[in-house]
Amino acid sequence: MSSAADAPLAAGAELDGHVVEALLGRGGSGTVYRARDPRGRPVAIKVLHAELAPSPEHAHRFAREARALRLLRHPNVVAIDAVGTLSGGEPYLVMELLAGRSVEAALAERGRFAPDEIDRILEPLCDALGAGHALGIVHRDVKPSNVFLAGDEPGRERVVLLDFGIAKLLDEEGITSARQIVGTPSSIAPEQILGGRVDPRTDVYGLGAFCHHLLTGRPPFSGPPLVAMQHTLHVRPPPASSRAPVAAEIDRVLERALAKAPDQRFVDARSFLAAFRAAAFAPRARVGGPDQRALGIHLEVRGPLPDGGDDDGDRAAARADAEAILARADAAALEAGWVVLLESGNSFLAAAPYRGPRDRRAAVAAVLALASAIDARPGAHPRVSARFRMHADQADRIEDWVPAPGGTGVLATPAALDGLDLDVDPADGELRVRQSSLARSL
Repeated sequence: MSSAADAPLAAGAELDGHVVEALLGRGGSGTVYRARDPRGRPVAIKVLHAELAPSPEHAHRFAREARALRLLRHPNVVAIDAVGTLSGGEPYLVMELLAGRSVEAALAERGRFAPDEIDRILEPLCDALGAGHALGIVHRDVKPSNVFLAGDEPGRERVVLLDFGIAKLLDEEGITSARQIVGTPSSIAPEQILGGRVDPRTDVYGLGAFCHHLLTGRPPFSGPPLVAMQHTLHVRPPPASSRAPVAAEIDRVLERALAKAPDQRFVDARSFLAAFRAAAFAPRARVGGPDQRALGIHLEVRGPLPDGGDDDGDRAAARADAEAILARADAAALEAGWVVLLESGNSFLAAAPYRGPRDRRAAVAAVLALASAIDARPGAHPRVSARFRMHADQADRIEDWVPAPGGTGVLATPAALDGLDLDVDPADGELRVRQSSLARSL
């Protein structure tokens, strides 16, 4: 089978019994096709670009990926079925065909992740990395685009680690020159930049950057590659809590994972996972005991952001507007002294403790002022909105409150608005605050 430098494989082309069906995409080093194996099962075929095949470095990386995947048979690593070479000299890999989306795509669509959501991804990811480390394989490029969520049901996807093209097999002599830097500037470890020795702690750094990115919506360091790498070498990473509501315990875990010196990090992926989990699920600061009352404040940012029907620019604009709403709410919570109990990519639950009707009135007024400011925000995306719900209860019960689904605007249980002079309408057992009340102060 031959191929010209830029000519894709035609549908129907056969590679050692595998029949090509369609082109899936073209990346920096290879082209990927959908195909059928000899038993009729769907597979993906990755072919090194013809123009790169003569390069010893690119050919070596391709062969390294094949070797790593053959060594590392793991349910959370993309499976390889076969390797081969086209008659034109281009090597190819036959791999399982995955359906779903990358964590990078999920982050772009729904915004930052809550710690419990990250934990569900981290457990299989760290297990895959740990299995690789036991075989002497260091991935060296742990980042959201290389972690895939295979499946169609959110929260129940299979986590799959991709792209072992720059993985380091510790028992081989590499051909990369000391002047060449491999890895992604926003998540690369300092020793990769300096051409030093890599080991499992290099992937621990990648895990720290990965979690920081998911918690805050951006990597610890960004910008032009040279700037990002200089910051990686010389600047202390910003705490995740400086960019999003993150517990101090998680800050400390990420600070250790992102240490400049490998010997100051966790020794391996599983140690990092244990520390992250302990921090994420440590008992949260309580709002108060049974005698303390609190106003529960739930904000949900709503706006359809599907894969289909929207161009990238519109989706990005909607996501930016949603992030701006959450940032405004975070600032309001900090200023008003609310305790943020839970937060996900498009919502948060906070509690405002109060001692009597006057304090509750002030807390409700702060919510209404925030809702009014969000409604009047400049540059609002037409398909993005915010829904508030308020509920008064014992402080130690607020975290267990599950707001009802549906509804629009500002809604509240009767207990939250008891005794307050507001224009309201009944709404399925709740009260909806009218726009006329949003426009005036309590």
